[in-house]
Amino acid sequence: MKNISLKISLLGNVLMVLCVLFLLNKHVYQFGIKRFVVEMQMTKKEKELAVLAVRNKFDNNVAYKQLIEQRKQYLMKTADVVMLGDSITGSGRPWHELLGGIRVANHAIGADTVYGFLQRVDEIVALKPEICFIMGGVNSVTQLPVESIYEDYVKLIVQLRNNGIVPIIQSTIYTSSEGHPYRNREIRKLNKLLKKYALDNGIDFIDLNHYFCKDGTLMDKYSVDGIHLSFNAYYVWAEALQPYLKKYNIEY
Repeated sequence: MKNISLKISLLGNVLMVLCVLFLLNKHVYQFGIKRFVVEMQMTKKEKELAVLAVRNKFDNNVAYKQLIEQRKQYLMKTADVVMLGDSITGSGRPWHELLGGIRVANHAIGADTVYGFLQRVDEIVALKPEICFIMGGVNSVTQLPVESIYEDYVKLIVQLRNNGIVPIIQSTIYTSSEGHPYRNREIRKLNKLLKKYALDNGIDFIDLNHYFCKDGTLMDKYSVDGIHLSFNAYYVWAEALQPYLKKYNIEY
């Protein structure tokens, strides 16, 4: 009887382990476990190539290429302010009205990444803005190590400053609690790095999560789908930018 009981107990434990492994495998990418295991098995060169491959995905974005070409035809050749970002920033049209009629160029592209921002920094520089408000990273945190996104951010900021443009970093906005469970954790890491960099280098940092989030997640009243913002959120966002426009004497 003891042997039978022992076998049943072992069988139960094996089944439990198999169930756990099945659940882990099902959600493994969401929790980042598999990515971590794969990264641990890679050589340094393989990791660099993998990161580069993900970064270069921006070039497959049809909207990216179309908007780059369209902007070459725009009548606005200079601007006081540039809004640089992805679809979250891009949906805030028209920014010039939200910000009181000042000359604002909305240079946001849906699905873009910070590496994508970096590849089109020349078009920002060509506008000769006083300020460039930057917000991005949400499209990359589930695919790239936070450190890689941060490196791209720093390169972008350095290029803007070298061209006499004041970069203002805006925190990457958290998403709702649905979707990738670890996305907000990675966003938190990125924001922590960006905030420290801003503090160490005399750069303004705007915590947008202070306005739109509670307990580390995007509030429903400010979102249409758990990631993108509702229209009323852009009024709040625009109001949060006003002190910085005054600080740098940007007026209509």
